[in-house]
Amino acid sequence: MTIEELKKYRNYKLESLKDDSEFISSEEFGKECLYFMNASQLTDSDELDEAYYESKIENFKVVGYLINESGERLQLFIANLPLDNQDDSYIISRKEYYDTFFSSSIKFLRQSIKGELNTINDTEPIKPLVNKLNSQEELFEIDVVEIFILSGTISIDNRGNGQLLKKFEFNDEDITVKIEKCPEGKKTITVKKTLIDFNFLYKVETSQEPREPLQIDFKNKYKYTLECLPAAKEEDYESYITVIPGNLLQKLYYDHSSRLLERNVRAFLQFKKGANKNMRDTIRKSPEKFLAYNNGLTITATDGEIKKINGHVVIESLYDFQIVNGGQTTATIYFTGKEDASLDKVKVFAKINIIRTKSEDDLEELVKSISINSNTQTKVTNVDLDSRSPYLRKLKEISEAVVTPDGKKWFFEKAKGEYFTELNITKTSPRQFLRDHPKERVLTKEQLAKYFVAWGDKPFLVKKGGEKVFKDFMAILKGTYRSPNDIGNSFFEDLVSKVILFRELESLYGTRSKAIGQIRSATVPYAVALIYLYTQREDAGLSYFNLSEIWKYQKLSKGFSEFCLGLMKVVNKRIVDNRLTDDVNEDTKKEELWKKIKRDSYIKDFFGGLHSQAVLKKMLMTENQYKDRYEAIMNNDICSIKEISADTWFALSKWAKENDKFEGKERKFLFDIGRILSQERNLSQKQAKWALDLYTIALEEGFSA
Repeated sequence: MTIEELKKYRNYKLESLKDDSEFISSEEFGKECLYFMNASQLTDSDELDEAYYESKIENFKVVGYLINESGERLQLFIANLPLDNQDDSYIISRKEYYDTFFSSSIKFLRQSIKGELNTINDTEPIKPLVNKLNSQEELFEIDVVEIFILSGTISIDNRGNGQLLKKFEFNDEDITVKIEKCPEGKKTITVKKTLIDFNFLYKVETSQEPREPLQIDFKNKYKYTLECLPAAKEEDYESYITVIPGNLLQKLYYDHSSRLLERNVRAFLQFKKGANKNMRDTIRKSPEKFLAYNNGLTITATDGEIKKINGHVVIESLYDFQIVNGGQTTATIYFTGKEDASLDKVKVFAKINIIRTKSEDDLEELVKSISINSNTQTKVTNVDLDSRSPYLRKLKEISEAVVTPDGKKWFFEKAKGEYFTELNITKTSPRQFLRDHPKERVLTKEQLAKYFVAWGDKPFLVKKGGEKVFKDFMAILKGTYRSPNDIGNSFFEDLVSKVILFRELESLYGTRSKAIGQIRSATVPYAVALIYLYTQREDAGLSYFNLSEIWKYQKLSKGFSEFCLGLMKVVNKRIVDNRLTDDVNEDTKKEELWKKIKRDSYIKDFFGGLHSQAVLKKMLMTENQYKDRYEAIMNNDICSIKEISADTWFALSKWAKENDKFEGKERKFLFDIGRILSQERNLSQKQAKWALDLYTIALEEGFSA
C-alpha cells in the first residue's frame, strides 16, 4: 500500500464515522478500531466496557477497557483522534509523538493503583476501573495491562528516499505494586504497548486473513529450544513430538494469553471442576506424574526454524503458533503456578503440526480437521469452526437481491472489507454505489449476530461480543433452518428490522452529557430482549412483534420510539440498582444480572402500564399474519426435534444432571421430550423451540450427541 492509498482510505473511514452533525466522537472511533482489533485477535471481544475519562492537561482520553475472560489481563483503550486534514498533521514520523500517550496512560495506572484518583465521583464511568486498580484483591488477578493507543494517524518513516509507511514497536514496561498475599508482599505487572493507527486498520480491512499471526521465538526470547522427534513428513504438513516444561508454558501464557488459543474452540474454561481440578491436584501433589496423566497439547504452526544440532532435531521458533487442543491444560498450568505452586517438575507432552498449504482455505480446513479429531474430551461442533458457512453465503445472496421499500439495499459483509473493495472496483460510479448501498446500511457478520441474538433471551451474550455471540447466532441459525435454502427473504427482512431497532435505540440512548446513562452497550440489548419477551404469546413461546412494520418504513414510528426511550430509562436504572458488583459493565455480561432484570417489578410495571400496552398492541401481528409469515419455521422446529432420537434426549437430561447444567425444571423437560417422542405424541411449537434452545446450549457446553 502507498501513502496516497492510505490517505484515501482514512478519508473514507472518517466520513463513514460522522454523525448527522458531521462530528466524529472518540467513542465511535474506538468502537470501529475495536472491531478490527477483535478481527485480528488482539482482543477477546468487539464490545468494550465504556469508561470515558479525559485529562486535558495530559492530552489523554480513555474510551474504555476490557478484562479478558480468564481475568488476568486488563486492556486499556486510549483515543487520539487528530482530524485536521489540511496540513497533514496526522502523518507521524516520530515515535516520541506516541510515547507521550503511553506515558500519560501509565501515569493514570499508577495514580489509580495508589488511590490518587479515588476522589472521582462515583457516577463517573471511569470509577469502576479506578476502583479495580486500587483494590489489592483485583490487582492480584491482573498480571498484564495492555495499552492500546487508538490513533487517527498514519505512521511513516522519513529516512531514505521519500516517505515509507512504518510500524512502530514499543518496549514493555513493568509496574511494581504492593500485594500482601503475594510472595515478598509485592508483584510485577507487565505493561504492553500497542499502536492502532490507520496503517493497522487498512491492513486488517483489506486482508483476506486479518489475524496477526503469533510468532514464538523459543531460542532468543525464552532461551530454550524444543528438542523433538520427527513423526511425519507429508506434502502439506510435518509433525514433531516434544515435551514442553511447565514453566515455559506458563511464560507463554503470561506473554500471549488467549492469543495462544485463537483456533481452540474451548479456549476458556472454569478451573474448579472436573479435569481441571484433577490437573491442579496433580501439579500440587505429584507434579512429576503430570506427563503420564495428561493427554498433552496439539499445536499447529505454518512455519518454523527447525535445525539438527549434534544429531538432535530442535525447534527454535514457530510462526502462526496455535494450541488447537490443550486449552484446559495450558490455562490450568498458568493459574495453578500463579497460586504459588511449583512448576519445576511439570512437563507436558506436545504434538506439533507444521502446516504447509497453498491457500488460507486449505489451512483453515486442515486446522479444523486437526481440531475436531484431537478434541476428544468435549464434542466440537461445526458451528464452532465454520467461518465460511453456506448459511452466510445464502444471506449474502439474499442481501444482494432484496431491495428495501425505499429503493435501496443493505450490504452484508460476509468477509470484512467487502464494502470498501466494492466501492473502489464498482463498474458503476462510486456515487451511484453509495446511493444504492448507503454507508449506514452496511452489516458485518459479527454485527448481524449481535443484533440477531439481542432479539431473544440472551442479551448478556451481546455484551461479550465477537466470536461468542457469532457462535450462538450460527447455532440458532442451523437449529432453525435445516438447510441454507430454507432461509427466505422474510428472514432477511426481519433481520434488518432487528438491526434498525437496535441502532435506533443506540441513537435514542445518546452519548456523553446527552446520554441516559453510561451503559449504553448493555441497556440497548437488554431493552431489545425485553421487548421480545413481553410480546410473546404464552402458548407459542414466540414473539408476535410485527418486525415487518419496521422493514416497511426502514425506521421506528414516533410513538414506538418514545416508548423505547422510556423503556431504556427504566432499564438503565434497574441495571445500575441491581448490579452485582461495583463494575456494572462486567456484571451485564452475566446471566445472573439478566435474570434479575427479567423479574424486576419496575420492568413489569412499565410493560403493564396502559400507555405501554396501547403502543405494543399496535406493533403485534394477528394469528393469521403470524402463521402466514412463520409457519415454515414453526414446522422446521418440530421436524428438527423429531430427527433427534428419544434416547438422545434421555441422555441429555442425564448429562445435564451429572454436570450441573440447566435448572431442575429444564432437565425434567428434556426427559419429558424423550418420553413424548418415544410414545410418538405430538409436540407444540413452544415445546419444540424450548427443546432446540436447550439442545443448542448443551452442544456448546460439551454434550456429545
